[in-house]
Amino acid sequence: MMEKDTCFSYDIKYLVWRTNGKLFMERFDECRVYPPTLIYQNPFYTPVKYYQKLLHEKIRVKAYYIYVNNKKNLVSQTTDHTCFSTFDFYIGNTFLHREVDLQDLERFLDGKHVNVNYVHNRNTIIVAVRQEMEQLVGLYNKKIDGK
Repeated sequence: MMEKDTCFSYDIKYLVWRTNGKLFMERFDECRVYPPTLIYQNPFYTPVKYYQKLLHEKIRVKAYYIYVNNKKNLVSQTTDHTCFSTFDFYIGNTFLHREVDLQDLERFLDGKHVNVNYVHNRNTIIVAVRQEMEQLVGLYNKKIDGK
């Protein structure tokens, strides 16, 4: 009896590029070879449109206020385990690396403290890019799976 070979992808990456207003995407992982695929035409691809903001904009660390002896103190919270979305942009001859700690995007910390940087972080261009990439990955996966 022969068993079907299985593979579990742990390091999935996507390459997205724009040519003449058309967006293409290709998946890379350790299991299969995936075809480059036309996703859609969009001359206003967010990383290109807001590149200058991407250069300078920062995600702020999650933090909250506590009162000690009637004095307001800002407390930054760190976590020993978290998830990151990592983006590398090559626009022209320029390289830009951005990471988003997904916990910095949470509204409540420890289930009770409000992240004072929540609104700022949610309104950044890098978060908009992350959402756009999630949508593109969904479109790409539907196309390559034939669904």
